[in-house]
Amino acid sequence: MAKTLTILIKPVQSIEVGFSKSLHSQPIQADQRKTYPNKLSRLKLDAPMDCGLDTRSMKWHRWFFVLLCGWLLAGVAGCVKTVDGRTKAAVPFSRDKIEGRYERTVAQVFDASKAVLARLGTLNSEDTINKTLVAKVDTRNVWVKVREVDTKITSVTVQVRTRGGAGDIELAAQIEKEIALALVSVK
Repeated sequence: MAKTLTILIKPVQSIEVGFSKSLHSQPIQADQRKTYPNKLSRLKLDAPMDCGLDTRSMKWHRWFFVLLCGWLLAGVAGCVKTVDGRTKAAVPFSRDKIEGRYERTVAQVFDASKAVLARLGTLNSEDTINKTLVAKVDTRNVWVKVREVDTKITSVTVQVRTRGGAGDIELAAQIEKEIALALVSVK
């Protein structure tokens, strides 16, 4: 004869197990059931999975603070593209570039930009192929790119970032105006 195992779980009381003698027999009567201790009755079927952290010992406000700090660091810190084509770790949501257009040749604008950056700070690198300059002015990183828009107009883009990575649009505008004033003296 085949025996069938029947397990009945009551919510918070106990577990009852009984055996029937055949598959088609009637349900087990209450006096035939065996009652076991309340060990498995605490089993929660829809309990969240254990992720390895004991969250009961940590306070929720600490968890919230850690998650908030992580979110802020991920949102604030990032990489920005400089005008010379490289990337730099900086704050990505601040304005740092200004562009000016002049009716001069690329060589004239490039020479004027080089003279202005040498006068205001330290010229770190000069790329004559891509027409870019990298300088340090008052502890700020400055990038200048000169490109030809058409045969008569040349564009100069000035990008300035602080040591912390924030954009400095005021210094970028000042350097761009200094380049314009230097171009006035060049004929």
